[in-house]
Amino acid sequence: MDIRKYLSFVRLGHKAVETDSQVKKDLGMHLLYDGTRKEKGQSLEQAREDSQPCLEPVDIIAVHGLGGGALSTWRHPESNTIWLQTLLPVTMPISRIMSYGYDATISASQNSLHVMDIAENLLIEIQRQRSSETLQSRRVIFIGHSMGGIIIKKALIIASIYGEYQSLLRLTNGVMFMGTPHNGAKAADLAYKIINIANLVTTLNKQQLKMLKTGSESLRDISRAFGQLSELRIVTVFESNKTYIPWTQKYILIVPQDSARLNLGDRETVFSIAGADHHGICKFREDDMQYSKIEFGIKTLATAPTYCAYWWVTRT
Repeated sequence: MDIRKYLSFVRLGHKAVETDSQVKKDLGMHLLYDGTRKEKGQSLEQAREDSQPCLEPVDIIAVHGLGGGALSTWRHPESNTIWLQTLLPVTMPISRIMSYGYDATISASQNSLHVMDIAENLLIEIQRQRSSETLQSRRVIFIGHSMGGIIIKKALIIASIYGEYQSLLRLTNGVMFMGTPHNGAKAADLAYKIINIANLVTTLNKQQLKMLKTGSESLRDISRAFGQLSELRIVTVFESNKTYIPWTQKYILIVPQDSARLNLGDRETVFSIAGADHHGICKFREDDMQYSKIEFGIKTLATAPTYCAYWWVTRT
């Protein structure tokens, strides 16, 4: 058996293998839509009849997961629609929408970044995109797919500790987690075993995958610290279908519902995307009726009180 043939498995199902040039192109913050520069009403004219646009001036920041990319994670495989760039601006016409890219490959052994490093770089990129006084006052919504959600959690934990980022935390309305393995993923357990075998014939970077294993101490520490940010509004999206794993020729739930949920009661909105596996929950075409759930979730976050409101009340 040629183990290299099956290394696509450790990407947790992503079909496209990113080249070095693609990875470099993906890195950093991508501004996909800027409602502050559009003519008033331009996106409103595109609104669907069954949809009422939300006129909240927010910055929406998306972070992809392991094996994903700043654009590829959100691109529908058949229509090539990147819903962050086409559908979401209609929902949120005066928002700014960004997608953050980092090196999420496993086969690139030169990648030595830990979640802490990626989260810190994310915060720096956000500050760079919010450099003016006007932009710094805009409220923030995060969207994270799979490990992207873990990175967002870590970034907000860092923001709660260091003064230069605390204003960002206070202006954060909430987070949409899409298939985020808060308690780990069984698929990561199996992938880690395969990588250990693969390391006999090639050098692979496995530290990010190790962190995603079920019962990971790192995940527990991040979840415990994130739990102290007690008033952020959360939207949880989980997969309804199993994902095909090529190496095993089986279908498994990458992130079961009990790992995807934070169990936060009234401040957590939870739903699944019908007919979607782990990768399909973050990809939508123009006529996809399931997008209405995402639209509802984003509006819920956009109209929620900011962390700043709770921060002020609890300290006065």
